[in-house]
Amino acid sequence: MIYRLIFVCCVIFADFVHSTEKVQVVTELFPPYQVINENKGVDGWSTELVKAILAEAKVNYKIDIFPWPRAYRKATNNSSTLIYSLLRNKQRENQFLWIAPLCNIEVSFYKNKYRQDIEVDSLEDARNYVVGIGRDQAEFEFLTDNGFILDKNLIVASNYSQSRKMIERNRIDLIIASDNFVDILRSETIRSSNELELVYAIKELQQELYLAANINTPLSLVSELRGAYERIKHRFVNRCGGRQGEAQ
Repeated sequence: MIYRLIFVCCVIFADFVHSTEKVQVVTELFPPYQVINENKGVDGWSTELVKAILAEAKVNYKIDIFPWPRAYRKATNNSSTLIYSLLRNKQRENQFLWIAPLCNIEVSFYKNKYRQDIEVDSLEDARNYVVGIGRDQAEFEFLTDNGFILDKNLIVASNYSQSRKMIERNRIDLIIASDNFVDILRSETIRSSNELELVYAIKELQQELYLAANINTPLSLVSELRGAYERIKHRFVNRCGGRQGEAQ
C-alpha cells in the first residue's frame, strides 16, 4: 500500500513538473514548415502539429527560432529540449528521442537556370559538380555516404542564404533544397529563387520530418508527448498543406 502511494505521488509530481516547468522547443525559420506570423509568433505546417501535441500533453513550453546550427547544438547539448523539423537518419537515430512524425519533405538538387552546362540525371552525375549544403543538415551525411568529398565537390555553407548567394556567383554548381521551401520563396518573388531550376529529385531523401527530444530528456515527458500525438493524430490527416497522407 505504501509503495503504491509513493508511485501515485511520483506520477502526480511528474505531471506537476511537466505543467509548470517551461520546456524549450527550438527550430529554424523554414517556410512553409516554420514561419513567423503577423503577431511575431511561430507558425507553419510543422508548428501547428507541434503546438497541438504540447497542448494535449499540457506541457508549458516556449518555441525559439535560431539559425539551424545553433538550434541543433542546443537540442543535442541541453536536456529536456525539443527540436523540429528534424530529418531522421541512421546517424541521428541514437542521438535523440523521437516523438512524432510531422510533415513529409521532398528534397532536390537545384542549379542556376542559366547554367546550361549542368545536367544531372543521377547521384553519380551530381558528383561531377560542386554541391553546397547548409551546416548540420541531414543531407550532409547522405552525400558523404554517397561519395561526395568535403571541400572537393561538397561545400558547407553557414545557411541556405549563403548557399543561394554562392550559386548566384557560380562559386558552386548545385544546392540541395526542399521543394516546398523553394516554391514558397518563388511565390514571394525572391529574385534569386526564381532563378533556381530543379534538376534532380533525391528520392532517398523523400522522408518525414520529426519532433524529437534531447537524449537525456525524462522518459516520462517523452512518453506523455508520444501519447498526446497518438490521441490527436487523427485530426491532422490532411496536415501540411493538404499534401500529407494519414499519419503512421
